Amino acid sequence: MMNKKVLVAAIVGGLFAGNAAAADLSAAGGAVPAYFAKEIIATPAAPAELGTSAAGATLDWKIGYNFSNNEVRYARVECSDNIEFDAASTVELSTPAHGNIGAINGLGTNVLTFSLTSVGSDLVGTDTLTLKGDHSVTSTDSDVSCTVALYDLPSQAQNGGTAGLIQNTSFSGAYLSFAPSYELVVTPTTHVADVESTPTFSKFVINGLVTPAAGVANIGHNTLALRLRDPDGPGGSVAATRGKNGVIFTNLNQILGAGTNLLVDGDYSLVATAGADPFDAAALARVKLSNGGVLGAGASALTATRATFKGNPPAKPAQ
Repeated sequence: MMNKKVLVAAIVGGLFAGNAAAADLSAAGGAVPAYFAKEIIATPAAPAELGTSAAGATLDWKIGYNFSNNEVRYARVECSDNIEFDAASTVELSTPAHGNIGAINGLGTNVLTFSLTSVGSDLVGTDTLTLKGDHSVTSTDSDVSCTVALYDLPSQAQNGGTAGLIQNTSFSGAYLSFAPSYELVVTPTTHVADVESTPTFSKFVINGLVTPAAGVANIGHNTLALRLRDPDGPGGSVAATRGKNGVIFTNLNQILGAGTNLLVDGDYSLVATAGADPFDAAALARVKLSNGGVLGAGASALTATRATFKGNPPAKPAQ
């Protein structure tokens, strides 16, 4: 059981810059979304403004069309209905001298339209558009996906669909994804009881998982990890989720506050000390979750059925 006293407030935190690549809808292998913490609270009545203007959290796509001399076309950006584009959103060209971007229509909604005008015939398909702004989401229950395209006429861009759609300019993919920011992972271990101990079976056979001095096995030893969660799995390009401000988490202290307790229920009668206080400091030191960090320093409180581990979690471990 986890006491997440400061979780929502801490989700706003984050100290270090994240990966620099934006979500590119036109990428050959598909867009890599910006992963935000699913614990962020967002509702239609109280949308959450995310730091999507941070490095790696903007929306990119290549134009996919070579313009003629001073040609004008019209772009449409449509995303799922759980996002509201920031009223201060901007669109930038990778080479500003190649063209001009007109006024953006639809700010505050999930659909934007704007004009693109080539300066001479310089605007080409490999030029990239970047949508920037701290957008709001009304839910983190589902991801935000987007579709972009160029149209012949402004009315066609406003309507969407296939009428007036310019070939090879439409790209779709994930923009924002929401995943749990941390995880508690346990790998089971096997402990062999010592039949020759007194009383019989009251200790374990000494091995790498046993505290020799006390003859008591650690709960998890090196097999338990309280850590940041990798949202796209091993081999992915993202190490952790982002906080509300758009910065990627690098440490559990940015998520779980000092008042966080980890409660582990079980039978702790074996570690009791003979005397008036069966769960004294010596007993506390016998109950550990790992070899290092706060969780490896022993329980902070103990009863016959529950061990409490408290304090700031350790820094991000190797994954």
